[in-house]
Amino acid sequence: MQAHVVKKGWVSVENYIVTDQKPGQQYEIAGIPHVMLVDKHGKVVFKGHPAHRTDLAADLSRLWQGLPLE
Repeated sequence: MQAHVVKKGWVSVENYIVTDQKPGQQYEIAGIPHVMLVDKHGKVVFKGHPAHRTDLAADLSRLWQGLPLE
């Protein structure tokens, strides 16, 4: 696992503990980790486990440019 973290360049870890489950219910978060990608119009275009996206960096770049996800 340590080699994977180093390979990905993840240099910090952020944990958030939510004592009120309303945000998780509102956004239908089913597990951790969970990613929500939002386009420039505020529309959620992907919601789920980040492993279901082949290249999150490319996804973010496309969204930043106003392009749809593939």
